Amino acid sequence: MRDFLTFRLTRSIMYRYMQSYETDRAMLISAYAPNAKFIYRVCESSPTSPDPALSSPALPQSKGHSFPLRTARGHAEISSSLHDLLRTHFSQKLDEDGNQKVDVEFWSEQSGEEIWLYVRSIMTVEDAQESSRSEKWTVDHSFLLRRGANNGTKDQVSGKDDWPVVAHVHQLVMHEQPL
Repeated sequence: MRDFLTFRLTRSIMYRYMQSYETDRAMLISAYAPNAKFIYRVCESSPTSPDPALSSPALPQSKGHSFPLRTARGHAEISSSLHDLLRTHFSQKLDEDGNQKVDVEFWSEQSGEEIWLYVRSIMTVEDAQESSRSEKWTVDHSFLLRRGANNGTKDQVSGKDDWPVVAHVHQLVMHEQPL
């Protein structure tokens, strides 16, 4: 029974997160604990290349780093980092009934009050110079979620007070090449 409840909770959180990500990223901050960490990385074909044609359309470049990892701590930095991802969107595909749905897989596990949520999605990354051009990237999310109120804010997308669980750690890895 506990696994089913965890599944339902994490599925609900995941879809609410994706909806907020697409409609109003500024409001996503309520999905994070005040002292949360957001760690993100773009795995490009040539991350150290100075050639702007090979640069990531999704994020500013890290110069000279073979393992460019960015860390944001707290609401202000996380909000800024989510804004940096402005050109990324969850990819939609048609299901067998012709309805749009997000291309996503997920797995969750609960241990005490902590829930680990792993999400693999396909995201569309718009070209920075030509918005009509885009690529599909595989994106992995790992969340450490904990129950309890976050910061007393109200999510304006859903109209709900607080999230039932909030992210204390969120790691996002974007793979330029499909996996």
